[in-house]
Amino acid sequence: MLLLQSLGSRILENLLAIVLVLLSMGGCTSSEEPQASPTEAAASFRLSGTDRVEVAGHASNPLIDLRAAQGTTYTLTILSGGTWCHTSPSSETTTTTGRMVSSMQSAKIYLKQNNSSTERTAEIEVKFSTGESVCLQLTQGIYEKPALFTKEWPELPDYQDNDNTITVTHFAPLSSSKTARNFTVCFNIEKGYAEWLAYPIHKCYMQGSYRRTDDWAYDPKIPVEYQPNLMIGSYRGSWVRGHQVMSNHRYVSYSDELNAQTFYASNIMPQDYSFNGGMWLNMEEICTNKGMTSGADTLYCVTGTHEVRTKASDKAGKELSVPKYCFKVLLKARSSKNTTPIAKITDPSQLMAIGFLAYNDSSSNSGKLSDYTMSVAEVEELTGFNFFPMLDESIAAEVKAQHKPSDWNIN
Repeated sequence: MLLLQSLGSRILENLLAIVLVLLSMGGCTSSEEPQASPTEAAASFRLSGTDRVEVAGHASNPLIDLRAAQGTTYTLTILSGGTWCHTSPSSETTTTTGRMVSSMQSAKIYLKQNNSSTERTAEIEVKFSTGESVCLQLTQGIYEKPALFTKEWPELPDYQDNDNTITVTHFAPLSSSKTARNFTVCFNIEKGYAEWLAYPIHKCYMQGSYRRTDDWAYDPKIPVEYQPNLMIGSYRGSWVRGHQVMSNHRYVSYSDELNAQTFYASNIMPQDYSFNGGMWLNMEEICTNKGMTSGADTLYCVTGTHEVRTKASDKAGKELSVPKYCFKVLLKARSSKNTTPIAKITDPSQLMAIGFLAYNDSSSNSGKLSDYTMSVAEVEELTGFNFFPMLDESIAAEVKAQHKPSDWNIN
């Protein structure tokens, strides 16, 4: 009798073990807390660091971080959501394969803008040749055109003012008969500097001999109490007054106003001295070269900041933050003879785009300028901003995924 009971117990245990194995093999289930050891293959979203992520409704290119032994092959498959979530921006495929050239690398997926009335979810499976399989879940919200996004200027990101930001646009005369937009600034009143500035660069803004006004002033469209006093000098410590819209991108012989506005406190951020005159300046010179192209072409630029590095103060003692990273994203027509408005271009090969992001420190002067470039989509991934929303939806993801420094004469 005891022997039968013992055999029955063992049989039951074996059956339970088999059931558990079968359950673990079936379906694409998600684990809230992955238990993979450092030597096991694994996958997670860059944005969340987990197997689940929620993203905004605009077109974007989320990154999936992969970890596996070098030489391991993998297959990434969109199991659901394949009408709007793809592994290629042009062919709209739902599967891709690759090989790990290092133990950690990333793969990219491409999302279309969600113009529906409800959020939507995609399931993505990553299978490794070592046997591991990871299921990821992405939820995309509804795209809602921000209430403040009323002007069809290609450089403007999607934006919606909140309790911490004030967004204003400045205009200045180019001649006796023409007034043009200078820049739009999204100023963070808690940090004491701008989240971003959006502006066009074109030779019409650079006429005659360059004259720097050094007319440091408060931004008249933003309450003074939120701005640092830069009229009495730079910041305390090692930080210098760094322009976001470069002074020598704005000068016309008719009036000094265009240049003077670049010295508003809202256009200035605390920057490391050597970075300001090093890699940051190198990128600004790329903008100058591409913005002076002859013809109808315009370079559309957004310059901004990401995360807080430390605290500082102006010489009057007002405390403000210091940005940890500085970025630029650029967009232009590939040919200077292309007069088609950016929003009406539907061939992605007619456009070129690139991003730049570097640590606000002297260490960012090491290496080459190309080491600090990336796609616009990658800058979006880090900052959470949606750049160049005027791009045609059918090509937006592909254009913003571009990363070809040679197109910009960047080495």
